[in-house]
Amino acid sequence: MTLPEKIERAVRQAIDPMEEMPFLQDVPVEEVNLLIDEYLATIQAQLLEVIATNGEMFLEASDSAGLCAMCIAGGIDLPADTLLRTCQLIIDESTQMAEYVADLPNGEPVYMVGMEIDVVA
Repeated sequence: MTLPEKIERAVRQAIDPMEEMPFLQDVPVEEVNLLIDEYLATIQAQLLEVIATNGEMFLEASDSAGLCAMCIAGGIDLPADTLLRTCQLIIDESTQMAEYVADLPNGEPVYMVGMEIDVVA
């Protein structure tokens, strides 16, 4: 999985747009999806820029707290707990022995998983 894909998945799992954007409750329904998509795309782009520029050592070390601190220093405007959760998911995606393949038509992801089996005789 590429870094942009890891970031996209983490952002979509960790960030609750209704919590981060409480004003959405007052927005007409037909505008909500567009605003959410724009917000998430902006966060993803900011994270990608900051992590691609300064985050390699944190990804290699599986250091989600360090990655989070670097993102805060890089100006990512999310609450610290949400940003840490996002960084943990990015790190988890980087260290898994599973590879994302595609999404099924119903939206569920399909992964290819590497497995090691010890056979004891």
